[in-house]
Amino acid sequence: AMEKQPKKGLRMAQMMHAIYPRNSYFHRYAARTAFSMGRLDDAANYAKELLERIDAGNYGYGDNDGRYGAYILGYVNQHYYRNIEEAKKYYKLTIGYAVNNDSEDSGYFLGAHRELGKFAMIEKRYEDAKEHFRTVYKNAEKKSSIREEALKRYRESKKKSKK
Repeated sequence: AMEKQPKKGLRMAQMMHAIYPRNSYFHRYAARTAFSMGRLDDAANYAKELLERIDAGNYGYGDNDGRYGAYILGYVNQHYYRNIEEAKKYYKLTIGYAVNNDSEDSGYFLGAHRELGKFAMIEKRYEDAKEHFRTVYKNAEKKSSIREEALKRYRESKKKSKK
């Protein structure tokens, strides 16, 4: 509802989460809105709480919330804290939650595989890279930029794996 007014949307999300702190929808919405606005500290805090509530078995929290929370923490660890090992851990967690939730076409699932593929390339694990990029290609929408990028990176990893 707040697409054209992100600040208002974030305030609304935070307010709804404050009023209904055990509602996973508002919790996820607050995390996602903070993340999309670049409020990475807030997003990471919401994301950690999401994962803690899943681990605690809180009612209403599940794989969909985990997919959001894990991806946000992967992204924040990669780009903000520059902690690649933590980023990898959370991206793998994102994939697990997405698979459990039949969300293999979701942006977070595709993004997690793409980033893990890039890490594999840097680490010269070309077979792993190929697998990640193949997964993105297979699950992304036909004319999407992430699919085209995956194909390009797949071919690159295939060439390097033959050397």
